[in-house]
Amino acid sequence: MEREGLLKLLGGRPSNAFPYEADDLWFLYAQVRKRKPISILEFGSGFSTSVLAEAVSRNGKGVVISIEALEQWAKVTNAALRANNLVQVAQVLHIPAIPTESHGRQAWHHESLPTIEPDFVYLDGPPLDAERPFSVDSTGGEFSTTERLNAPKDDLPIGTSRDGNHD
Repeated sequence: MEREGLLKLLGGRPSNAFPYEADDLWFLYAQVRKRKPISILEFGSGFSTSVLAEAVSRNGKGVVISIEALEQWAKVTNAALRANNLVQVAQVLHIPAIPTESHGRQAWHHESLPTIEPDFVYLDGPPLDAERPFSVDSTGGEFSTTERLNAPKDDLPIGTSRDGNHD
């Protein structure tokens, strides 16, 4: 990450931010540089948002849309994007997650989602808890949880952090 000049993206976060995992961030950066996606949809924002945006910027095309359930973190991450001159390729949308039920289990669901067709998805939010251990969202159309889980890896690249928390 140092060789690529990515460490500059990791400063200036509040002390209560989850610590970043350098190997996860490097993996995301390398995947975006290699795959060159045009439309990235990220759930949860933080260090990963800046790293994804930097990769898109260096690719010369593409956009990162990050959905953040918590207003504080949407503001913090948008400020980081501004500080690193990445607002032309990325933005964080504050869209609250609301309680829902899916397949008989308690879950989270965002109030709304932008109508986009992402070709790269990174799942790192919303924050989960014991009562609601998962989230169900769709960017439109008929796309069930089962289809998501069974999608071939090359058709829908998905990255997740090890702990499922904000980075």
